[in-house]
Amino acid sequence: MRLYHRRVPELAEVEIVRRGLEAMAGARIERVEVLDPLLGDLAVSEIEGRRVEGAIRHGKLFGLELDSGKVLAFHLRLTGSLLRERSPRARLRLELAPGGPLSLVDPRRFATVRLEDRAGFGSGSGPDLLDEGLTADLLAVRGGRSKRAVKAVILDQQVLAGVGNYMADEALWDASLSPMRPATSLSQADWRLLLSSARSVAAQALARGGASFSDYRRVDGSLGEMQEAFNCYGHAGEPCRRCGSTLAKTVVSGRGTTYCPSCQI
Repeated sequence: MRLYHRRVPELAEVEIVRRGLEAMAGARIERVEVLDPLLGDLAVSEIEGRRVEGAIRHGKLFGLELDSGKVLAFHLRLTGSLLRERSPRARLRLELAPGGPLSLVDPRRFATVRLEDRAGFGSGSGPDLLDEGLTADLLAVRGGRSKRAVKAVILDQQVLAGVGNYMADEALWDASLSPMRPATSLSQADWRLLLSSARSVAAQALARGGASFSDYRRVDGSLGEMQEAFNCYGHAGEPCRRCGSTLAKTVVSGRGTTYCPSCQI
């Protein structure tokens, strides 16, 4: 497996975790163990005894819906995983009946967990990439007035929720758009193509179980395979699969960026 730097799980990985939690619908949270003080006060008394009604996601945020109308919301950040096991490395452990243990494992301790109202879940972010109501025209309105590089715009979770570094590079490669182009220079046709490409990358990543670079695991502990299908991300210095030119690497908005200088214009 090709080695990559640690990175935050993106839309596909978080959606796969959400799907893995759907089987817990109907289970009761019998016990909550906060094993890391950095997680703060989770209002344990408002979680214990509650029934899980489902699992939801918006962008890179996901949560367990409780029968109280609250959501136990998770953001995995850099190294977080939510696993259906009794891990000795857990920062947080839930005991569900039926279902057994659910452990938040997070070596770097960046993941966050909080109890919030269902109505406010994901309200601090822009539309999710997979929202049916998100159109290319709306994306162009939200991002097309910015003078920033288009990659920086689609990475902005206030503009578009869920897209991270590998999805941005892969979508821009698929759409033959340079990541450095000012967003204001994109035509309506460009925005349509970019949205279609980003959704295509997301669909492929979902089908392959997400991308496992370092810490990401599905809830059953298994690895994803999307990293084996990348066309450009992580392939700097290699031939472009479309035109044969050498893929280059640069930095856009502080993020390592791989692209083809010949066919991404």
